[in-house]
Amino acid sequence: MSDLVLLRPWWLLALLPLGLLYWQRKRLLFRRQDLIRPSLLAYLSPEAASPQSRRRHRWPWLAALLALLALSGPAVQKNDALYEQEQSWYWLLDVSHSMLADDLPPSRLIRSRYKLLELLELAPTAKVGLIAFAGDAFVISPVTDDHDTLRHMLRELEPGVMPQAGSDPVAAVRLGLRQLTQSQTLRGRLLLITDNLTAAQAQAIRQLMANQPWPLDLLVVGTPPGAAIPLADGRLLRNAQGQLVIAKTDYIQLQQLADQVGGTLYRLDGDESQWARLLRPDAGQRRGAPVGRQQVDLGYWLLLPLIGLALMFRRGLLWLCLLTLLGPVLPRPAMADEGIALYQAQRYAEAAQHLDDPLWRGNAFYRAGNYQAALGAYGLLDGAQARFNSGNALVQLGRYQEALSAYDAALALDANHFDARFNRDLVANWLANQDQHSGEAPQPQDSSQQDTDPLKVVAEAPGNLMKNRLRLQATKRPSRLQEEPW
Repeated sequence: MSDLVLLRPWWLLALLPLGLLYWQRKRLLFRRQDLIRPSLLAYLSPEAASPQSRRRHRWPWLAALLALLALSGPAVQKNDALYEQEQSWYWLLDVSHSMLADDLPPSRLIRSRYKLLELLELAPTAKVGLIAFAGDAFVISPVTDDHDTLRHMLRELEPGVMPQAGSDPVAAVRLGLRQLTQSQTLRGRLLLITDNLTAAQAQAIRQLMANQPWPLDLLVVGTPPGAAIPLADGRLLRNAQGQLVIAKTDYIQLQQLADQVGGTLYRLDGDESQWARLLRPDAGQRRGAPVGRQQVDLGYWLLLPLIGLALMFRRGLLWLCLLTLLGPVLPRPAMADEGIALYQAQRYAEAAQHLDDPLWRGNAFYRAGNYQAALGAYGLLDGAQARFNSGNALVQLGRYQEALSAYDAALALDANHFDARFNRDLVANWLANQDQHSGEAPQPQDSSQQDTDPLKVVAEAPGNLMKNRLRLQATKRPSRLQEEPW
């Protein structure tokens, strides 16, 4: 249902001096009629003598009234499917050793991956960010609608790639809240995928989520009886005393936590109907919080009758100048829905022609393969994300030294931009390797195996790229104590 609201209601205060001026003018006009003979008044004040003239002189007051109404920002507030899909959804995935337990065969972790991949299929336009945690938490991917990348990253996550063993869901929730705060989104949500947590961790999470505008849902993986934890060499995990470790799931404690933080508990082995609730449009709003809505400003439409009124005056040019001055004050309409729809339909070249926001337009050009145009769009902005995207476009254009400078600029604006730091190190290492091998005799190589993109070259090098990436992030943090290795 749509509601009419005012975005800038303080402009209506100008109606007071306008009304006072109108009243003063009418009062002066009546005094003239009382003091001056009608035959003379026709020459001194034509507007008082002729009814047609009086009606004609009312139009400026109507124009002023319309201008103030336009400046007050009348808007339609409504739920919009495209708007609802813009919420930021962070998945906090437990990648600790206990997730290898096979009480949900083949393992808790693999079953979790399958379910998350299924959720990506069920919500093809959802914007999802991915955080993995074991002994510490790491941003695997910021919020994105590139589900292919998310699928690839989900398949690589396992306990062996995590820099530190253990299980710290508190760090994951803290990192997720930090990401939502930095994005300044009102439509955010967290989904914690884990098999269990301690009472102390539950209390810490309750404190973190206190007074937060976003809910924390829990997707519980595991069973109350639990199961042993297999290791890579086929043995079962034992504690320091040599006793077999059984990873159990405490549903009662997890349900209490979900209720206390304004979220919902979902069971991986639960009823299939629960996934529809998880994906519902209002799932990203905390209980008792106002539902996010789109506000479509209609003020600029009032310029059309103002133009018509301007043409009714002898001094119409003066009024047109006034409308020109009002134009920059009135807000422009938001990004065209057509551009968003084309972008979501992966028609990026067409979407770029309809998108006004430079970052969105640059992303559309980038997805379309027009990296030079994307670079030009990003150049209109000064933020860290724009500089990071510029670096990626420069890499695609083969301008690697300029890409390093762009990544440095992003890091200067945001020292915690891990993606910029990671990509910079990749490009710098690739350039160093190129210099090292430049003096060696060239080896014959099949042209089909050549690749000038350093990010692809590094990704295809021996070793686990995900593991190296997480280790790179871990080196930038202080060391952490761990209680248990699972």
